Amino acid sequence: MESDDGRIALPPDAYWLIWEKSTNGVIRLCQKKGGCWSPVREVARAPQTIVIDNDTETIHLFYDVAIDRADIAGALKRLAARLRKPPEL
Repeated sequence: MESDDGRIALPPDAYWLIWEKSTNGVIRLCQKKGGCWSPVREVARAPQTIVIDNDTETIHLFYDVAIDRADIAGALKRLAARLRKPPEL
């Protein structure tokens, strides 16, 4: 799993991850492990775009790249450019 926000620590052993927002606006990261959902922690924000690359078995979490509905073609070009970029260490 790769993220463009290095401050986000993800649980390494979760089978599924979801971000949920409660009715009072609290965003939590939840994981599915052993068949049960459980909150991991509160987070400042959820990713705006998630890309799954089955060829490399990589999940890309983009916090700063959103798909602009007014410019889908441009947004996809920008996203493709980010995916071509080697990850920063």
